[in-house]
Amino acid sequence: MRLKRWICAVVSCAVVALGWWSLSFTQGVSRSLLGLLEQSRLAVLQEDWEEAAAQAEILHEDWDRSVHLLQLILPHSLCDRVEFQLAATQTSIGSQAKVDALRYAAVLELALRHLPVNEIPTWQNVM
Repeated sequence: MRLKRWICAVVSCAVVALGWWSLSFTQGVSRSLLGLLEQSRLAVLQEDWEEAAAQAEILHEDWDRSVHLLQLILPHSLCDRVEFQLAATQTSIGSQAKVDALRYAAVLELALRHLPVNEIPTWQNVM
């Protein structure tokens, strides 16, 4: 009987620890990517296309490093949405289309801000 209680306590602590880690990881990734996106967006506003492209490339590299873990804890459709918006933003920057680049950057910002929202504990997530 004591062994069952101990196992139950360990499993409960592990679930809470993993939940906390996934939430803090997604918040950290989101914050980091949003900072890079803001730098790229500022370069687009100043029409510094080389800097905007460089920042967008760094953003894409950071996303590529994080996406493998994110796909373990987030729905794939959410990761695919970020990937699509990132590609659209980079393409717009590459073609020096200021309005399109800013529009896609705004949609990408929304998708990145939504990443940690998906990990906030709710009864639906717990059950």
